[in-house]
Amino acid sequence: MAAESAETITLKWLLPDDSTVQLPALPCRRLRSQSSRRRRTQRQLSNEAGSINDLIRKHPRERLFVKPLRWTATHLALLDCHFVRQVARQHGYDSPHTAQDSLPPETCKMLFRSMIRTRLPCYREVRAIDLLGSYRMGAITDRLNFSFAGQVVCQLPCTVFALIPSLNADADGQNEPASLSQKPSLRTWIPRLAYLDADSIARYRHDSLCPRTCIQPEQMSCGRRLARLQLMLPHYDPYIVAVLIALAQRAHGLASRSDGEEPIQVCRPHRIRTHIFSAPFFCFRAVSSRESTHER
Repeated sequence: MAAESAETITLKWLLPDDSTVQLPALPCRRLRSQSSRRRRTQRQLSNEAGSINDLIRKHPRERLFVKPLRWTATHLALLDCHFVRQVARQHGYDSPHTAQDSLPPETCKMLFRSMIRTRLPCYREVRAIDLLGSYRMGAITDRLNFSFAGQVVCQLPCTVFALIPSLNADADGQNEPASLSQKPSLRTWIPRLAYLDADSIARYRHDSLCPRTCIQPEQMSCGRRLARLQLMLPHYDPYIVAVLIALAQRAHGLASRSDGEEPIQVCRPHRIRTHIFSAPFFCFRAVSSRESTHER
């Protein structure tokens, strides 16, 4: 699958250290009264220079403890994360698959055209699943756990793909996808790719900031907060970084529990280089900054 353009995201660090800090009080009076009846949670953070706790003290006016859907350019700056445009390779990205495993060029063009013409995100997602399925990439979940200080704090909506193992061979010697009875549990598959749709992200963000139960004054306040999060370029959305972090966290966790039957390539949690391939749609593929193979 050829790529017309590419972006690179560089993350300096992803995981916090250990210490204790208390979550700041919620600004909404009604939510404060509800949270006061609950048991307050505490997180393990570090007081060292450059730690998350230190960044919070240095930016008291910024709301840093927010869900990834509410991340802003400030979060990317504090993570030392930036987007860099790169010249696309003429032959596409490196892939172990042969031409026999991919769809014909005309079929790919037809799928791309159908994705451009439709305004329904769900339809574009189905077309993306069909397209990536020709590369033995199967959708395994529509949520990613986002962990912080060793705990899952939220789930990120996105379509996650993994490489489907091929255990059978047909008469021509070509590999076929393994049957469901032979496939391992989906929870043990290493995530390779996440598909995001700009319209879907905008809807998730709107639902997060403006719940349906809000009264009229609260809706006006939600609208102002939503306007501050509007982006000129959807493919520079900070939510993309959060999804890539969650991908790396899951891959790293599964690699640590691997039985070591075969080597697997995983994302290093402290440094990731992420290529965003864009045809008419954006397809995110996280790879290690230094091509490395994790063997156990």
